[in-house]
Amino acid sequence: MNNSIVKLLARSKYMALATVGKDGRPWNVPLTFAYADGYLYWRSQVDTAHSTNIERNAAVAISIFDVDPVDDTHERQALYIQSTASKVSPNRQKELLEEFGGMFSIKDAQAPLYVATVGILDDTRSTDNRFYTTDTEIVGETQ
Repeated sequence: MNNSIVKLLARSKYMALATVGKDGRPWNVPLTFAYADGYLYWRSQVDTAHSTNIERNAAVAISIFDVDPVDDTHERQALYIQSTASKVSPNRQKELLEEFGGMFSIKDAQAPLYVATVGILDDTRSTDNRFYTTDTEIVGETQ
């Protein structure tokens, strides 16, 4: 994976998760996330709009971006991900939560862990500070 993306993921802790609602309209919510080995993880109660949307339609779009520039010589960076999301199995969830420590809110202590792949870099759309990825082999489609 691109080193700039790895650094952006390491210094970021919030993402905007967009899901597809029952009516086909987008729903977007900010969430805390953890990154490990090419995957983003977050915790959400199963009855939230985004969790019920994922159960019905696993397609998600995720945006992660710098709130502040890294330093005075670099522009803010952003990562735009098209992926699919799912719940993590209970056994794997326990393992991952031990790895992530206490980074998720105590209010989500009983919430399942969800996962989406960061995906494959789309070189045809990406620049040195804007990165686009997809979880499919088809890259470079016009939007």
